[in-house]
Amino acid sequence: MRAILLLACMSLVACQREPSFDERYAKTQKTLEQKAAAIDRQAASPTPAPNPSGE
Repeated sequence: MRAILLLACMSLVACQREPSFDERYAKTQKTLEQKAAAIDRQAASPTPAPNPSGE
């Protein structure tokens, strides 16, 4: 009896629903928007001028 119960629990854990296309698309879109914003911030920040004395 315990073996059947254990097998049933294991099969429920193994059969979790995969994200739909729309869910994966939204997650990827959010990630790309965050990366683009970080790149924009980095490009907008002024870069320090090189020191001609070599320090």
